[in-house]
Amino acid sequence: MEIHNRGSLVGRLTNAIPDMWYLEGQFTPAETEEGTAFAGRASKLDLRNAMDDPKQAIRVVLREPNGETDTLFLVMGLTGNRLFGRRVFQAEAQQWAVANVPE
Repeated sequence: MEIHNRGSLVGRLTNAIPDMWYLEGQFTPAETEEGTAFAGRASKLDLRNAMDDPKQAIRVVLREPNGETDTLFLVMGLTGNRLFGRRVFQAEAQQWAVANVPE
């Protein structure tokens, strides 16, 4: 899956393992300034804080390889090359995330 942040492709998530609405997988940053900057910001997240308070996460869009499906995703932590976050499906929850979780 592609990871888009602030309108740019910042990396890819592979070998993703779903657990209800959570998702964890291998993160490969895009070889761009945006990819490097995103990886730096994500690696500074405190996973426990972001799980307790999603306002501490980073809001991104996951895009399937076919480009037909976008999913709102809250990145809660990046440790090494392991990215962890929560998918947001419900319309009200998406509206809340757009209003309250930074990109």
